[in-house]
Amino acid sequence: ADFEIRPPDSPGAARPVASDTQSTNAETASDNPTSGEPTSEQSPPAVHEVVINLRPGDQFQIDRFVLRSTDSPPTDAALPQASPDDDGVDLPAGRAAIAREIVAAEQRVVDWLHEHGHPYAEHVSRTAIADPDAHTLSVESSFFTGPRATLGEVRITGLESVDEDYVRSYVGWSEATAPLFTQSRLDRLQRRLSSTGLFERVRVEPPARDAQYSGATDSAAGAREAGSSEPIALPVSVDLREAPMRTVGGGVRYSTDSGPAIRGFFEHRNLFGANETSRVSATVALFEQELGVSFRKPQFLRDRQSLVGGLSLHRLEDDAYDEQAARLHVGLERSLSDRLQVGAGGSVQYARIEDEGKLETATLFGLPMFARYDASNSLLDPTRGYRVEANLTPYTGRYDSRPVHFAVVDTDLSAYWPFDSEARYVFAARGRVASVLGAKRDDIPPPQRLYSGGGGSVRGYKPRFIGPLDANGDPQGGRSAVEAGAELRLKLTPSIAVVPFLEMGTVSDFVLPDLESGVQFGGGLGVRYYTAVGPIRADVGVPINKRREDDPFQIYVSIGQAF
Repeated sequence: ADFEIRPPDSPGAARPVASDTQSTNAETASDNPTSGEPTSEQSPPAVHEVVINLRPGDQFQIDRFVLRSTDSPPTDAALPQASPDDDGVDLPAGRAAIAREIVAAEQRVVDWLHEHGHPYAEHVSRTAIADPDAHTLSVESSFFTGPRATLGEVRITGLESVDEDYVRSYVGWSEATAPLFTQSRLDRLQRRLSSTGLFERVRVEPPARDAQYSGATDSAAGAREAGSSEPIALPVSVDLREAPMRTVGGGVRYSTDSGPAIRGFFEHRNLFGANETSRVSATVALFEQELGVSFRKPQFLRDRQSLVGGLSLHRLEDDAYDEQAARLHVGLERSLSDRLQVGAGGSVQYARIEDEGKLETATLFGLPMFARYDASNSLLDPTRGYRVEANLTPYTGRYDSRPVHFAVVDTDLSAYWPFDSEARYVFAARGRVASVLGAKRDDIPPPQRLYSGGGGSVRGYKPRFIGPLDANGDPQGGRSAVEAGAELRLKLTPSIAVVPFLEMGTVSDFVLPDLESGVQFGGGLGVRYYTAVGPIRADVGVPINKRREDDPFQIYVSIGQAF
């Protein structure tokens, strides 16, 4: 690069600075140094023009990227090979000599060492030699690898009301198994303990580097000092601070069809010392009331498995049917990975149902099962990724004094694509396919039939209002349902977005979805106000192919995205 500093073409500016006084004035950009008392008639400071000319020159390539160990004795064998797979590290040899790529490669080496038993590894220095004739750069990076270590004793501090055995159930190793140290294992333990909701602070870390030998046995330290490759058993510190165990909360929602609804709950997350969570909740709306009690015991019998159960009392007055019901369920849920969850259990419910002016009772025993895969990046405001959920519930029991046997299959998929790196503009889409197998529509209790329409379904229509209607214009439900929808989430400011949407749904009396039964379309525009707890949603939807029984529009207000 060539640099040129060019002052104005004036004798005063070009005059050399020959005294301290002149130097001081030159630093303050003054061409007319004065002495004595200041006056208001002094000339203003001169403005200097600085011109910088840059010549990029030829681009250099990295011809060698060598890794060295600064350990004593050196442990170059512990450093990774240049390979993009899991056995090595992708090094930029043969590529353009870009500073950020070199620094990123060095960080990848450190991360690799942290994942292969070296908790104290760090980058020490770098030497780069340029060959101007060949336009190449030779890079040598030095690293302190430190001792090779296994995961040893886990030392837990900060517990008050939480059982230590419960915390240890998340650890996943013991001194007997002593797996090789990996930083990701400690990070995963920290995330899982944080997700329990029991702690406001979680720190999982090895001893500080200055104390790297104090946590190991004297023999292990001596072996390391002698250059032995035998790993040391490294203690792991789990420092916790418990959070409040009780929470009181609530929320509100509004739709033009159902009116306002208020929901409140009380939750205790540590009933017996092992994160047993019980929640009492109540929902009060104009046409719907519900009181429920739920229970969850995590780490039940094995890692990542929970015992769940609940009891609810429910009352509903709806265009489709009126219901008073009691439901009890119990089951097991298991996380097969951070994203995949499955569950199964049993349920029993008793309901008094009024449908088309006729009062009937239903007693059903069910075996609900589900599988859920969540690859999205947020629960309330996803901007990338996707979600898939499949539910299967076989039922047996009695409805209207006759035996019934059927199964409900319901699948849902949603996906999110950001148009920019900051996710200011997001395209979101969802779809649903559901069927009832094994019984005719009239042999299925109305609450177990399939419906479409409403704020979480097809906006612009009243809840459950898409599909066959009876002589009074009330929905009858069906044996299959299909829904699809898409929306654009366009942020105008960091806290405000507009959301145009288009959705469709159909319900038919056939087991397989039948689009010829009539497809209803809805569309509209929404506004999102983003808060710390999630977006507040306000949508106005209209039925595009409106029927006589449909309202001209629907308004929905709640917390969280529509899907």
